[in-house]
Amino acid sequence: MAAPVTGRQVGVLERVDHAWAIYRRHLGAFVAIGLVTDGLVLLLALLFAGSAAYYEEAISGGRPLPPFVYAQVPILWFVGPLCAAWGVASLLSYTRLAYTGQPAPVRQVLRVGLRDIWRTLLVILAIAVILIGVSLIGAFLALLPIIRILAAPALFPFLFYVLARYSLALPAHLFERLPLRSSLQRGWDLAGTRVWHVLGFYIIVYLITFGLTLLMSLAGAPLMALVPDKTVTPIWLAVLLYLLVFAPLYITTSNWMIVSCGLLFLELRDEQEGYDIWQRLRAIEESRGFPASPSQPS
Repeated sequence: MAAPVTGRQVGVLERVDHAWAIYRRHLGAFVAIGLVTDGLVLLLALLFAGSAAYYEEAISGGRPLPPFVYAQVPILWFVGPLCAAWGVASLLSYTRLAYTGQPAPVRQVLRVGLRDIWRTLLVILAIAVILIGVSLIGAFLALLPIIRILAAPALFPFLFYVLARYSLALPAHLFERLPLRSSLQRGWDLAGTRVWHVLGFYIIVYLITFGLTLLMSLAGAPLMALVPDKTVTPIWLAVLLYLLVFAPLYITTSNWMIVSCGLLFLELRDEQEGYDIWQRLRAIEESRGFPASPSQPS
């Protein structure tokens, strides 16, 4: 059990350092979870990548659409979000376990996370509708990039908190299980009491992720130019580069955002309940043989 709070308030940059330290030390497990869950979403996207061409060909030729073009709608809009929810569930579950210094095997975390999302499937679908709505709003705001950049950090930490509390990631362990309305209110209270702190933390993480994604995009063009068009079919080259280069990096950076949000709210919860974040993190480091962080107070 952690000691009572000493009165010292942890700063935004220090929380980012905590999140990065825990993420780095458990990078293999987080990437493995992402490859299993996000990999299914990426596989679905690749399987239906050619449907747009078939759609255009059928429309221009006046022919009926192939059955699999119709099949992609329920598959991509149901199985895709379900796999993504499984990924968030497992990531936040392992985050909670790593935060307390008792990480479980990845296989066990995936199995329990999958069991829990089936139990709360309707809630997950409702939250998925909210996320889709937010995405559509973001698409309209895309014409004003500065608004999009400012809006995303304000919306997604709150949504991640609701996902973690009610329907995902071993909710009885990560956060107490509450009715949806109470969970929404609790999420707002917890984030709202230190809204600038939450936004500051998330904006830093968002900029780190955005910067990595931008670097990946800039690196994509030279990679494509290295292979002559006559030796490799462009579609297979794109798929190969996507699987070997972009997908692992994307999974790593997107997981970093999810894990960081989970850690932020775990620490805020502990502060409200009277735990000392510094002592808990120091105990985790000592138990695993890591030297104390130089940013920690003596």
